[in-house]
Amino acid sequence: MAHRVCVVEDVLFAFFNKTGLMWFDTKLNVWRSLVGRDGKELTFILDGGAMVEYEGRLVVLYMGDEDVFDVPVAQSVRCMFVSLDRAGGKICGTIDWSGTVATVPFMFRFLHCLAVSH
Repeated sequence: MAHRVCVVEDVLFAFFNKTGLMWFDTKLNVWRSLVGRDGKELTFILDGGAMVEYEGRLVVLYMGDEDVFDVPVAQSVRCMFVSLDRAGGKICGTIDWSGTVATVPFMFRFLHCLAVSH
């Protein structure tokens, strides 16, 4: 079962717990793994995260723990911008930027993700 889904330039992307980030190949009706330019799978940890399209790129938001004396007190919201390119029958992803964008209380959870541009 897909836990996070997103459409970027008419391609459906989904994150599955067992197989990771995949895209749906409508020509063959199969799910394919998102790979880097080197042909290796791009691995993402999206536990409690979200995905959204922004300016033709896939944006991945996910949580990281902030511990004090091994007790989680807050979480950092981390973000990755992933450029997507078609190469033959594959879609390749390149992480353009990643970093922490906010710190939130430990009980914070993503409900929905929406990109707004003007």
